[in-house]
Amino acid sequence: MDQATTQVPSKGRSDESLEAPLAIAQRDPTSIGAGNSSTTYSEIGHFALNFLLVIPPVVSLIYAWLVARNNGVRVDQHPVPELQTAARYGPTVFPVAFAAIMGTFLTGIASWRLEHGISMLSLEYLLNSRTVFSAVTTPISLRSVNLLAPLLLALWVLSPLGGQAALRVVELAPGLHSEPCEYQYLDVMSTQRVCSPTSSAGMDLTPSIVSAFNGALASTPQTQFANVDAYGNLKIPMLESCTNNGIKQDSDGWIDTSVTNACAFASINGLPFRGISGENHTFNMETSYTYSDCSISHTLASPGSGYREWIDRMRNETLINNGITLALSMPDVTAKMNNRSEHLVFESITRNARTQANCSLSQTYVETEVFCQNRDCSVKRIRKSTSPHNATHLLPLHGRWGYNASSCADGSSGFLKGLISSTVFMSMYGSTSMSDPYSTPIEYYITHPYSPYSAHSANSTSWRGEDIYPVGHRLFSERFSQLWNTYWLCTIAPEAVTGDFTQRDMVISPFNVVTTTGTMTPYVLQLHTNKGWLTVLVVASSVMLGASIANIAVGRLQTRPDILERVSILAKDSPNTVATYRGRAQESDTEIRLRDVRLSLRDIESKESSYAAVETDEDDART
Repeated sequence: MDQATTQVPSKGRSDESLEAPLAIAQRDPTSIGAGNSSTTYSEIGHFALNFLLVIPPVVSLIYAWLVARNNGVRVDQHPVPELQTAARYGPTVFPVAFAAIMGTFLTGIASWRLEHGISMLSLEYLLNSRTVFSAVTTPISLRSVNLLAPLLLALWVLSPLGGQAALRVVELAPGLHSEPCEYQYLDVMSTQRVCSPTSSAGMDLTPSIVSAFNGALASTPQTQFANVDAYGNLKIPMLESCTNNGIKQDSDGWIDTSVTNACAFASINGLPFRGISGENHTFNMETSYTYSDCSISHTLASPGSGYREWIDRMRNETLINNGITLALSMPDVTAKMNNRSEHLVFESITRNARTQANCSLSQTYVETEVFCQNRDCSVKRIRKSTSPHNATHLLPLHGRWGYNASSCADGSSGFLKGLISSTVFMSMYGSTSMSDPYSTPIEYYITHPYSPYSAHSANSTSWRGEDIYPVGHRLFSERFSQLWNTYWLCTIAPEAVTGDFTQRDMVISPFNVVTTTGTMTPYVLQLHTNKGWLTVLVVASSVMLGASIANIAVGRLQTRPDILERVSILAKDSPNTVATYRGRAQESDTEIRLRDVRLSLRDIESKESSYAAVETDEDDART
């Protein structure tokens, strides 16, 4: 299509207006009446729009103030739910408002500076850096940089940062208000309730003890690794295991058990305790356990000797045995009176080997720091107790002199008889004769702690079991200590270790409890103000507020038409277009009349040179 380059007068215009067009940036002093009214309406609309742009930054600053003011308020209290809802819209709404305000601000500044004089490069930067992306690409496209480049880039960086700040300034955290609380736990120095499995008390209580003990032995690996047992009883780490595994203690003797699982527990089951609700709890617990420091020896069968000889000797020389593979004895009857640690002999027989362990029993007193979160409890730190206690060679079996409990006359023997016969029910599943022997779950726990009831035949023989000696001194000491302490807890409080640790009348209570005081922090989520993101939000909102106020001021200071974003004004009085009119009073009417005129960028040839110009198509030129 050909282009028309002749100026065509608009309706109601004289020929003089074509020959003497008014400069674009000059107001027409003769524009009165309707023209002045049109101008006034335009200025009012422009002012109203700029005034509306003040609202978003003000709302953003109010939001920041509310978040800061309600720091620490519970999440279910007004206005925290509303602030959480507002925060979710921040990353979307804030950048949109920021772009609207900054785009208007940069255009207004460019127009105002154009009236007073501005370099071409600065004008290009102001007009071409009105988005985040264009602020980055403009220096590249212009291939020139001035002071405005980093300033505009820093300005637009506030847009995404402000959106993220509006979201991240609102955080939720557990409440920090604590109050004192009392807790009770089982006293391991409680009275031994069964002096002999064959006594009248033993006949009544032994089924409960045996059930609790075998239930602990049957725990899954996950339960054995957990900080509490299947009934929620708290497991106490074994200090000796921590030391043997190279765990270091701090200057006060504390070992941090929260960062390592290298410490074995003192028993398979845990220590019953109460006083925990669904909040956060912290308290210290003073308790103890028995540790067996053992050295083991090994004897292999030789021609003419073996299982038959060993079992005969075991039956004849030891009073406490199961008649098949296992015997226990405490030969030093004067150890307690002479302030010596009890000496325990453990003997286990297999088809072709005999393992004997000589153990020194002592009581380890510990102080633990317990932390519970929503009933999930664990020992976070442990150390040797610094409080006065009985001598370490005195075991709970010896009783607790000076208290309302006394030891059995033959407590040690009765305890060992109960321990060695606790898994005797296994005889129902296999012969007890010498032709078909098997290791007991007690022995098999030492070699296979996660499957003590899974004894299997060895080397295609009728023998079911495994030699203990290969586990070594350290593991044997730890695992036998666990068996000892587990059975002791079941002996003094089978009800408690199986979940019935209820408040009892202390006059008739069958076991003793220890009371301690700790702190309880209600498990209530509170609003937590992120101060770093709050600072970012306040800075971005303040910059946005300053820009919106500047928009109003610049709008009032402008005395020339806004030409930078009006194509109809840029085409005014061009010899290549139909857009010719006088003064600002006619701008609005002319824009409406020319809204359907088609323009195109063309090459114009002249005698002197060629250049690009915006032209109207021929059809529009005839209008």
